[in-house]
Amino acid sequence: MGRKQDRAMILQTLYALEVGKDFRMAAAEEFWKNHGLKKNRSREFIAKTVAGVLDHRKEIDRSIEKHSRNWSLPRIAAVERSILRIGAFEILHDPETPVRVVINEAVELAKIYGGKDSSGFVNGILDQLARSARSETGEDKTGQSPG
Repeated sequence: MGRKQDRAMILQTLYALEVGKDFRMAAAEEFWKNHGLKKNRSREFIAKTVAGVLDHRKEIDRSIEKHSRNWSLPRIAAVERSILRIGAFEILHDPETPVRVVINEAVELAKIYGGKDSSGFVNGILDQLARSARSETGEDKTGQSPG
């Protein structure tokens, strides 16, 4: 699988967990088994990201709500909520991926899987979240520490 397919599988997994209201890795593993996802480097990346989202879900959800003016988490559609969780996890907990890349990939997922206005909505929330995270950590726009 390529990076785009990996990200799509992460989204599909989180969406399935959201719809099933079962946020355990065991449920994710079952989803992958049912979809024939083989154990390889791609699956390792997918599992690492899904596990990270699940491990930090409460913190991620608070950050999303904080930066989504006038939108409570339940008001956000499940697809967009899942995309935002992926992006927020990477912004807050995966310093290896530059913020611009995280936001661009989330926007692309929103264009493919979300509604008409999803990409702008996702972009706005993740941009605000990233700005807030950068100001707290002293990172620049690329997600790298200065110096």
